[in-house]
Amino acid sequence: MTDLEAWGWLFYLIGVPAILGAIIAFDVLRERHCSEAKKPDSA
Repeated sequence: MTDLEAWGWLFYLIGVPAILGAIIAFDVLRERHCSEAKKPDSA
């Protein structure tokens, strides 16, 4: 395995879960923000 391949795998193993996690977190936060904005402030 060359140095470039090692860095490629390292980037893949760390980057893919990080990107997916960021997308999911962004989606959850946006969903929560929308639902909070929609519901009346009765609490």
